Amino acid sequence: MNKTNFIPVSIIIPVSKDKKIFKCIKSIDVKTEIIVILNGKYDINIENELRKITDIKIYKLKDFNFSKIYNFGIRKAGYKKIFFMDSDCVFDKGTIIKLYNSLENYSIAKGKVVFSYNNFIQKLIARAREFTTSDEPNLYIPGPMFKKEIFKKIGLFNEEIYFSSDAEMNERIKKKKIKWIYIPEAKIIHAPLTIKQDLISAFRYGLGRSQKHRVLNTKRSRSFIEEFYFYFIQGAKHKGLLVGIYLLFWWLCFNLGFFIEKIINKLKK
Repeated sequence: MNKTNFIPVSIIIPVSKDKKIFKCIKSIDVKTEIIVILNGKYDINIENELRKITDIKIYKLKDFNFSKIYNFGIRKAGYKKIFFMDSDCVFDKGTIIKLYNSLENYSIAKGKVVFSYNNFIQKLIARAREFTTSDEPNLYIPGPMFKKEIFKKIGLFNEEIYFSSDAEMNERIKKKKIKWIYIPEAKIIHAPLTIKQDLISAFRYGLGRSQKHRVLNTKRSRSFIEEFYFYFIQGAKHKGLLVGIYLLFWWLCFNLGFFIEKIINKLKK
């Protein structure tokens, strides 16, 4: 795409081994600052290919800790507005400028994440992801564009929470009653997910949730019966029986991560 419009936004994209990052970068339809953060045990071949692309900035972090990655990106960002992107997503045409223009009267503008699919299983996963992450407007990443100044008011991402730190940030913004706007016509398209990919994510979300409760000294807001009702009964009601059944497995993987983190933390003491 011919990038004719300049938009002063810093787009931060973490990547480790995901080759879909090249489609992600290609979908950026404006001239702007693109910051790619290689993290963890990243693929050297991806780094070599990224270095062939002009007009992107590449940094490295040894930690596979999303809070540290996001905070590093905030510190490196050269512009006053920041967008956190996932390497397995692409921008719909015009999304970046729509979100940018919406920040004139708001501190944060959030786009809609659309989960794509190519077959029946991927469609089932997409519907489950909609239920857990995108049906109700929130500030989960990817999707939100922030005014950089907001992090001086509410603080940076909590680096003791490796995964799901965006969920904790979402709660913090709610408590501070920060003004933000949801722009559903600004779309971020998520690549189709396999069952393995999605359940690994559920496991990591569980790790992050457990880290959050430990770090902030809080407890789960729902009982196990309430969570069962939410994932299975409500999931089936809104998305269909098969999605409800799949969400049960998703919830089990989430809890596996949750309790493994608790066990690991106890063993460290």
